[in-house]
Amino acid sequence: MNEYYYYLGLIAADGYLTRHGVGLDLCEKDIIFACAKHFKCHEPKQHGNLWRVLISDKELRQTIVNKRIRTPYKKDMVWPSIPKKYTNHFIRGYFDGDGSATLEDNGRGTIRTRANIRGPKLFLEGLHKHIGIGGINHSHPRCSTITIGTPLLKKFIHIIYKNSTIHIKYKHDRLMSATSLVTGSSKTFSD
Repeated sequence: MNEYYYYLGLIAADGYLTRHGVGLDLCEKDIIFACAKHFKCHEPKQHGNLWRVLISDKELRQTIVNKRIRTPYKKDMVWPSIPKKYTNHFIRGYFDGDGSATLEDNGRGTIRTRANIRGPKLFLEGLHKHIGIGGINHSHPRCSTITIGTPLLKKFIHIIYKNSTIHIKYKHDRLMSATSLVTGSSKTFSD
C-alpha cells in the first residue's frame, strides 16, 4: 500500500487524466517501470527524454477525481483524504514530482539549504498542515510554494523517507547531500 500512495502523490504532481485512466510521464525510467508493474499496465513507452505509462483503470481514475488528487485544472486540486499511515508516502511522491532541494553559499562560508514544494494553493495548504514545518508563499497567482529551510530540513527528510521503499534516487541523494551542508556555489536540484 505504501507504493500505491507514493504513486498517487506522483500522479498529483505530474500525472494527467485520460478518458479511461491516468497517465504519468517522467524522465526516471525505473520509477515508470515500477509504476507500470504495480498497476499491471502495458510496458511504458519512451517519448523523447520522457517515459510514459498509461494506467487504464477507471476505478483508479474515479478515485483520483473524487479525492481531487488530480483535476482537469491543477489549480482546483485540494489536499485529499488519505489514511494517516500513508501520508508520508503520498508527500514523498508529490515531492518527487514537484519538489526541489537548493544549496546556497552566501560567500562568507555559510551554506543554506532548503527544500521547495510547488503546487496549487489549497493543495499546498493541506500539505503544509500535515508536515507542520516550513513557510508557505502564495505570492504567485498560479502556484504556491512551501519552503523548508536548513534547521527543519532533517525533520522533513525523516517525515517523507520514513519506511520508504521507492523514491527518485537522485532527489533523495541530493536532499541528503543538502543536509550535509556541502560547500560550493548555489545549486538547485529539481525535477
